[in-house]
Amino acid sequence: MTTKNSFAATVGLDWADQKHDLWLSPADGSKPEHLTLAHSPEAIHEWVAKLRERFQGQPVAICLETSRGPVISALLAYEFIVLFPVNPKALRNYRVAFCVSGAKDDRSDARLLEEYVRLHRDKLRALAPDTVPTRTLAGLVETRRQLVDERTRLVEQLHSVLKTYYPLAEVILGRQMNRSFAAEFLARWPDLESLQKAKPHLVRAFFFKHNCRSRDAIEERLAHIAKAIALTTDSAIIVPARLRVMALAAMLKPLHRMISELDQQVQTIMDQHPDALIFRSLPGAGPCLAPRLAQDKQMLLPPISLQCRHHLLRCAF
Repeated sequence: MTTKNSFAATVGLDWADQKHDLWLSPADGSKPEHLTLAHSPEAIHEWVAKLRERFQGQPVAICLETSRGPVISALLAYEFIVLFPVNPKALRNYRVAFCVSGAKDDRSDARLLEEYVRLHRDKLRALAPDTVPTRTLAGLVETRRQLVDERTRLVEQLHSVLKTYYPLAEVILGRQMNRSFAAEFLARWPDLESLQKAKPHLVRAFFFKHNCRSRDAIEERLAHIAKAIALTTDSAIIVPARLRVMALAAMLKPLHRMISELDQQVQTIMDQHPDALIFRSLPGAGPCLAPRLAQDKQMLLPPISLQCRHHLLRCAF
């Protein structure tokens, strides 16, 4: 158990929408520091990395006015951080004790939070760190979300460019543009001219290879290709647009592979999670949603006892 004087530093963290104020007090008695963080996961993780390096991985206490949410999930992933949530009403009363008017700002709240955890830690309860499978799952789910967001951004660019010179690709690929075979298709036939020059049996084989095996759908696509008329023949439009589509397709290929690999790793870790059966049994919790619920279970459930877990499993089956 962490003793009162075993933290290398105490930190007050005031979380806001645009920026986040921190007040840090090292245990060695050196001067307290105030700093602000940008509202982004990258800023949080960069700051935590510096914190770990500065205090050589020794425990650091962080006090904040919440016990749920993305910031909690992010910080609980680090084994050297101990989180102490404080009730907002308790902090408000503590503030009034020193400022009758109750005036507040983000910096002063961060300072009060740090002071609270440093001087009155016995009145606070530390959040229990998640298990290794849960923390691993959280990292994988967050990484997958970021890569899917990046894929969506690139696919939106594809839609925008194709409409300027190659609308047939929109007809052929349609809502499947975010699938790996769409990137393969555009890398192979990045314009109407190259597609109409392709032998029909090669196009047919391409769709069969990528599990698009409805003969009627394939023949309909081939008919669209045969009768398509170019939106423009202006090379000043086609050449740069074609190169951009090829570049976007090239960026999408490894993203598709990594997202698929992440999906496999998420399911592997999920299989090892002690509460996997509970979250997989929830209504609508498929392969993507169940891991998200499991890694963020503190937002949904109090800590699950072994007896409660067995009861939930009996109810689920």
